[in-house]
Amino acid sequence: MVFVFTGCAAQQGKTESKPAEEVKTVYIGFSGPLSGGSAKYGQNCLDGMNMAIDEINAKGLTVGGQKYKLEVVSLDDKYKANEAATNARRLVQQYKTPVVFNPHSGGISAISQFNEQEGFILAGYTSDPSVENRGNKLLIRIPTPFTWYLVKDGFVDQAMARFGKRVVAVPGVHEYAKNWTKIFIEEWEKAGGQVLGNFPVDYTTEADFYTPVSKALATKPDVMFIGGPSEPTGLIIKQARELGFKGGFIAMDQAKENEIERFLPMEMLEGFIGTGAVQDYATTSEYAQKVGKTNKGAVVFLEKWKQRYGDKEPTSEASYHYMMPFIFAKAMELAGTVTDAKAIYAKLPAAIQAIPDEQMTRVIEGITDTGGLINVTLGTHVKNGKREPFVMLAPPEYKSRKLPTN
Repeated sequence: MVFVFTGCAAQQGKTESKPAEEVKTVYIGFSGPLSGGSAKYGQNCLDGMNMAIDEINAKGLTVGGQKYKLEVVSLDDKYKANEAATNARRLVQQYKTPVVFNPHSGGISAISQFNEQEGFILAGYTSDPSVENRGNKLLIRIPTPFTWYLVKDGFVDQAMARFGKRVVAVPGVHEYAKNWTKIFIEEWEKAGGQVLGNFPVDYTTEADFYTPVSKALATKPDVMFIGGPSEPTGLIIKQARELGFKGGFIAMDQAKENEIERFLPMEMLEGFIGTGAVQDYATTSEYAQKVGKTNKGAVVFLEKWKQRYGDKEPTSEASYHYMMPFIFAKAMELAGTVTDAKAIYAKLPAAIQAIPDEQMTRVIEGITDTGGLINVTLGTHVKNGKREPFVMLAPPEYKSRKLPTN
């Protein structure tokens, strides 16, 4: 979808009209899954971006004295790393995109092999922290890294305290799920827990999880570790309950409790521990107050989303992808360029600080020297049929690597 800002000023009291100032276009690239089982996820990302870019263009963007409009160019990569890399090259070569967004770890890993050399910023939406380990100086990793969910008083501690120390894993088979599972098992065992088995399954192609769930429950777990897209994750929960499982669930952050509760009764979700819902960021302000901020952006986002998309469920990926174009547009203004990726990247810390709260759907304290945004994060724990949010701050060792504001 193309969003156009047209600048046309009529001068009062003059019969001659001044030619309209040329508005140039900056293309923002997006490669993500827009077909197949993950198409909804990819479209959620685009919906957030388009909503923000529409607002930016309506207000007008001026960089170095020149007026610009932003336009998203989106390509379907079918959640495949090789197609994401091909798409990124095409976007940069054909559209000169200074920024390319990609919302899966496989694609981010593939694109990060060449984005520095080809001179564009890679905006990666993944909670997999390993993408930060490559020393890429033009990488942004947007959401909370999943390792933060496993810190003190997080997912592991809460599940063990309530249900017990025996866990079984029924994770997805994609790269993100494999990395999540590896770290989770390490942290569970480090906390004194026992891992009874690992039964991975393809969440995007399977329609019935009876066999892996049955095998997993045969180990007599207290807790099940699960996670992929929300709908298949919900089906696993449903089948586990129907097979008599009464324990708790720890879900990877790809699965969202607020989405699952749309098609499962809350009694089936009792003991679910996962990432906080978009709505939680709007209805509680405690997390923002801990770092001297407000949650105004989360509140405003939900209002605008409702106006634009009606009853469509707002998601974390949509809210983050709404916020990021504002950050990049401000960084371009501060850098005085729409083409120099290094100069734009250098102004990202200042841009984060300069943007008003109502455009920040999440509380961001800064960006690290490896490209990770420093988020203030909410988890959720379903207790007595209700979702109870809890706050997780960035670990001190992560915050110590915050880039300075230039």
